[in-house]
Amino acid sequence: MSSLDSFPQSLLEALKNVKDAPKIIGANEDIPCIVHSIWDADTIKIIRFLDEERKIPIMKSVRLARIDAPEITAKKKLGDLGILQKEASKKVKSFLEDLILGKMITINIKSLDKYGRYLAELIHDGNNMSDMLLERGFVKKYDGGTKGVWTEEELNLIISELD
Repeated sequence: MSSLDSFPQSLLEALKNVKDAPKIIGANEDIPCIVHSIWDADTIKIIRFLDEERKIPIMKSVRLARIDAPEITAKKKLGDLGILQKEASKKVKSFLEDLILGKMITINIKSLDKYGRYLAELIHDGNNMSDMLLERGFVKKYDGGTKGVWTEEELNLIISELD
């Protein structure tokens, strides 16, 4: 008996047609969802519903479009700069948690990133979170290429701003 034998036949039929489905359900549409958790200031997990009746929830990782935040898992080889990066990351994460954790937001999916996360604009209370974080200097612009290096001065400014 194969593991597929226990699947409902209607689901198996639907899966046969998956090649005809759009790659990203809801791409370039405003999608309401709830912020489940925040990894760092540019990566969150959301819960969204695939149906209007809100009976089919999924959890998905989202990378905020156009920004790069200090990494929560900065590499040890960075030494003191890595320690500063972790501290700045935790502060910006906490700032973002206070704003959106557990709250209803809107995402507009632009694409998938190389890890399969939604790459999306995130809107809360009419504010684009990427724009707001950029304006405050808590993140850098990022276009998907090589990430810039955070300087000690930039990281210290973030930490002092959020203390």
